[in-house]
Amino acid sequence: GTGSTNKLDYYEDGSWTVNLYKGGSALAVTNRYGYYRRVGDLLHISFYWLNSSITTTGTSVYTIRGMPFNLIALANAAYQFCPVGYNSIDSNNFHRWQANSSTELNIYGAGGATNVSSGLLEFSGAGVFRI
Repeated sequence: GTGSTNKLDYYEDGSWTVNLYKGGSALAVTNRYGYYRRVGDLLHISFYWLNSSITTTGTSVYTIRGMPFNLIALANAAYQFCPVGYNSIDSNNFHRWQANSSTELNIYGAGGATNVSSGLLEFSGAGVFRI
């Protein structure tokens, strides 16, 4: 890129507010942490989200919003994604957070739409994305 923020010698560190959605509604949160480091057009994010006593409903998958920068949303099976770290819905199966749009990550994998009834809901993730 031609802008100074797109050069590899440009970097920025910070934190961001992790918001978890199911359907169109943001879910209440007990604890959340989000950190990032941007180097040129690469963004490394790490995050954690927890609600220790929640009930969720519906058939939608979980979605993370609030990233510190817009992501490049690729198509044709070249989507950007990062592994789901710890999760409380189904820790025995692989899940990924996938950038289907520039402003959110959707969970993919077995049980990605699993509902919780008055219980613990916990997610994390870390990865590198192009912005």
